[in-house]
Parts: sequence; C-alpha cells; structure tokens
Amino acid sequence: MKKLLFTIVIYNFTLLIALCQSGWYVSNLNPGIASLNSVNAFSSSTCLAFSSYTDAWSINYFKVYKTTNSGSSWDTICIYNGRIFMTAQFIDNLTGYAGGGWNLFTMLEPDNGLSVFKTTNGGFNWNVVFSMGGMFPYMPITDLYFINSNTGWVCSLIGNIYRTTNGGQNFITSSTSPIYNKYGIHFKNIQEGITVGDSGYISYTTNSGANWTTPSRILTSNLRSVYFINQNTGWITGFSGKILKTTNGGGNWTMLNTGITNNLTSLYFCSPTGGWAAGTNIVIATTNGGTTWTSQTINPSVNLAAVSFSDSLSGWVCGVNKIFRTNTGGYLDIKKSGTTVPEEFKLYQNYPNPFNPVTNIKFDVSKTSDIKMIIYDITGRELETLVNEKLSAGSYSVDWNGSEYSSGIYFYKLIAENYTETKKMILIK
Repeated sequence: MKKLLFTIVIYNFTLLIALCQSGWYVSNLNPGIASLNSVNAFSSSTCLAFSSYTDAWSINYFKVYKTTNSGSSWDTICIYNGRIFMTAQFIDNLTGYAGGGWNLFTMLEPDNGLSVFKTTNGGFNWNVVFSMGGMFPYMPITDLYFINSNTGWVCSLIGNIYRTTNGGQNFITSSTSPIYNKYGIHFKNIQEGITVGDSGYISYTTNSGANWTTPSRILTSNLRSVYFINQNTGWITGFSGKILKTTNGGGNWTMLNTGITNNLTSLYFCSPTGGWAAGTNIVIATTNGGTTWTSQTINPSVNLAAVSFSDSLSGWVCGVNKIFRTNTGGYLDIKKSGTTVPEEFKLYQNYPNPFNPVTNIKFDVSKTSDIKMIIYDITGRELETLVNEKLSAGSYSVDWNGSEYSSGIYFYKLIAENYTETKKMILIK
C-alpha cells in the first residue's frame, strides 16, 4: 500500500454569516417521543425519514415515514419493534440498507447488539441481514455506504468494519489499528474508502476494506462524517465546527474556517462547490467548496443528526423531533423586481394579511445600504432576523413563514440607513 502524506493547512478565510431566517421550514411530521436520526431525499417531493426510541424498560423500536408531497403530510410506512435505526441509505427507489442495533435491559444483564437491515420495497418492510449481540456497552452500527445494491460497508462503535459483496447475505469483518469508535464511512470507488471517528482518527483502504491504514492524526477532535463528491474531492466534519477538505483523494487535508464551534455531525455535497453541514442547532452551507460558509437558521433550534438533498435546491435536515425542508438550498429567497431605482426607502404592508402561515413583505431600497428586517411578537420580543445583508438600490420582497408560531399579532421592522419603519401583521390559523 502506498504511503500517504498528510499535511494540515489552516486558512483564515473570510466567513460569511447571514443571520437570517434562511430558507428552512419545519415540515409537518411529529415522531412523538422518538428521535429522528436519518433522512433520505429522493426528489423535491419525495423523502423518507427514520426515527428510533429506546427507554429503561427495554423498549426499542424504529419507524419509517414517507412523504410524496414535499412534507405537507407524512405516512408511517413501517414500525419495527425490538431494534433501533441510526443511519440509512437507498441505492434506488426500492432497495435500501440501514444500520442500528438494540439496547435492552433485563433483570440479569444488559443485552446489546448491532444490526444491518435491508428493504427491497421502498422501506415498507425491513429484514435483518446481519446481527451481532452480547456487547456491553451498547455499540450499534453508526454509518454505512453502499456503492451498489450488492456491495457495501458499515462501521460501528465497536470499532470494526463489515463488508458485503452479495447484497447482505454475508458480511466480512475487518478492523483498524488502533481500534476506535467509528461514526462515518465513505467509498470513492469499489477499492478506495475512508472511515473516521473519535479522537481525530482517519483510516484508509485501497483493497475494498480488507486492510486499513491509520496514519498519524492531524487533529484530536472527534470526527463524525465523511463525504466524497468524486475521486479527489472530499470533506470530513467533526466537533467544535471542524471541517477538513481534500482535493487529492485524502493525501492532504486542509482545515476550513467555518467560524463556528458547534459540533457538526452530518454533511452532504451535490457538487464540488455546493454543500451543507448540519449539527448542534445549526446548518451551514457553502457555494465555493468550503472556502466560505453561510449559517442557515433553523427554527425551532434543535440538534440535527442528518442532512440529505435531491438536488441543489431541494433538501431536508432532521434531528430530535423535527424535520426541516428547503426548496431554495437553505438560502433566504429575497427577490428583486424591476430596474427602477426607488426615490426613498419604504416598507409596504404584507400580503396576504391576515395570513396562514406564509406572507410576503415588500420593501424599497433607494441606495446601496445595510438592510435589516426583524420580526417581533406582540410583547416586542425579537423572534427572527428575516433580512440582514447589504442590498443595492431596488425593490425587494421576502416571504415570512409563521408555521411555528401561534395565531396573533406580529410586527415586522425595516432598518436601513437613516430609516426605520414598523408594520403590523396578523397570523390566523
């Protein structure tokens, strides 16, 4: 196996932080006391989400939810008792794999294990294709990557990696040295793969996972996910806002400046330039491969476990008991209309008003200025910063989504150079 050279370079890139509502909206899915921990986007309208639950009374189950109308409604298509899901991946509309395990307590001793599941009918039914018990503490499957319907790899907190080449009929075990808790795995092709985990460890294989090499660590932060968009370009996310990038297949890694300290647990790229990372109360996005990152607000704020996009605009993030959807890439869609330069700053009455739950707000900008638009409740408490950026002269409009708020009176305030105006709007549900 060839020797890999590892370097780490820290660039002080300018961080672009947009403290605005962004383009993420809460979808109409309530998993109850279960936690949403995985999401798979198939198209702009179709998505699968997965939740799991375990408690001190030996209750384990997972549920699979499906929407075909962009999240307006969800159907529970599967309830599986005795196991929990941690991660899932679909090869096509019908064939998918999931990883997790079980975490049971009996009167005598704990009963813990890991499992790999497979569906061939779009998630309606799941069969256990691999299972291993007798572990303490609980060490489930944490991530998986299938390069086609037959060949895939899964990693676990026990530290091992398991490979199948026959659609889950058999799994072959391999391990790294040192053995460490693994949280992310990705293969660039059928031969070359990478797995990451606690304490900054990154391990590589060039023979389909039969053997793994773990070079000297380049940082000690816990790493949580890895994603390659092609043979050369990939990213790794971790705790304390860490994101690493490679452009030579993992030979060298550059630490990117995200400007945040939130733990990042999941990432997805739809191109070498466009991608998202999600984690503790945050989504960040880039349009230049990671040189700069934009913070995309989610409301309400929750710890996010997974992110998935079907294209550059349509995506989902989920965590705890919430799932959010975007059809704008997560960016706030501020629309500019016409070419006429307004004579003065002006804020218009929202339309429709009353509204439920989305309304449109128009405003004029007479010259290039820093513009803010803030939403308040009837007590004057600031709810959201809808716009916070420099805009050139022109007429603009922006939508506000009040789906997470109760019926009542709200205010929106435009702040510009030597100009401030506030108007009232009414949300009726």
